[in-house]
Amino acid sequence: MQRKRMVIQILGASAPGVMGSVKVIARHLTHDPLVARISFERNPADDLVNLHILSVDPENVWHRLSIQSHRLPDVREILANCWIVIHQGQHGWRDYAVLAHVDRRVRVARRTG
Repeated sequence: MQRKRMVIQILGASAPGVMGSVKVIARHLTHDPLVARISFERNPADDLVNLHILSVDPENVWHRLSIQSHRLPDVREILANCWIVIHQGQHGWRDYAVLAHVDRRVRVARRTG
């Protein structure tokens, strides 16, 4: 099965509680057996953090991460107001799916599996 990339971009990384919440999420991802690799990139100039995840099933990784974040309401509340989550489709980034977006007007993909 082909591995696909998922990116979780967190805006406003310098805001109180954001980096602590990112670390909680990253810790969860490192223990997920569906995650082949995770890398972390912080850009202070743009005040954002990118988590790059490589997985054969990024949609399921996101689903499991969503469930985990609901168990941690402080984390969920902080990140839901500042994250954008996308993953590659069958044709790479040409047919990406948006799984979550800080802007509620942006259409997000429904879970298919």
